[in-house]
Amino acid sequence: MAKYAIGDLVKLKSGSPVMTVSSTFVPFSGHSKDETVYTCKWFAGAKMQKGEFPEQSLIPAPPEDE
Repeated sequence: MAKYAIGDLVKLKSGSPVMTVSSTFVPFSGHSKDETVYTCKWFAGAKMQKGEFPEQSLIPAPPEDE
């Protein structure tokens, strides 16, 4: 079962901008069969970026002050 849902805000453990989970999948090869991979999107300035990250590399993003 995936730890994060589509729309959740996450960051890389090593540091990154806040990213939004846009999809999840379990790859057929190259990863353990129970490892969920997340497609995340974020903005670098005005440009939208996208990347795929294993669950173990992500942490929940802290809530932003309102």
